[in-house]
Amino acid sequence: MNSQEIKHYAKALAEIGQEQNIWSELYSSLLELSEKLVIAELKNFLVSRQFALQEKEEYINKIFKLKKEATNFVKMLIEANGLVDLGKILIAARKIYNENNEIADVEVESFPALDDSEKNKLKKTLETKLNKKVQLSCLENKDLLGGVKIKVGDLIVDNSVLGKINQLKNSLSK
Repeated sequence: MNSQEIKHYAKALAEIGQEQNIWSELYSSLLELSEKLVIAELKNFLVSRQFALQEKEEYINKIFKLKKEATNFVKMLIEANGLVDLGKILIAARKIYNENNEIADVEVESFPALDDSEKNKLKKTLETKLNKKVQLSCLENKDLLGGVKIKVGDLIVDNSVLGKINQLKNSLSK
């Protein structure tokens, strides 16, 4: 599938999720399926022309228990030979959905790990600064030596000990 086709399917998926108010469930169920497509046998079965579409649909429903909308979307991808691009479609769909709903995905690395009150405070601060709803993804990273590193889109704010050491090292080498 080319990038235009991926965007087309991603837009359709985001619209279905938003219009029917099932985005979270739709996205997570398709993400689970996408993650399982690394299993060669499953992937080969689903993209094979030796098996009927109905057999594939029954298998997917039996194993993954997808909602009707997710099953229909998967069937559409199978028919278009695009199931192998489901991961790319989901990334693009999430981006479209987030843009339409003014949601920012924020990745936070810290050491030590942030507790719940720190996460809530950071989330509220970022929502105010970004003027968007924020979905935090927090990860403990011992390599930071202390502090926090925040990534929002292409913007990275590095307030970690490691980041400060690297800044100092760079300024001394000039």
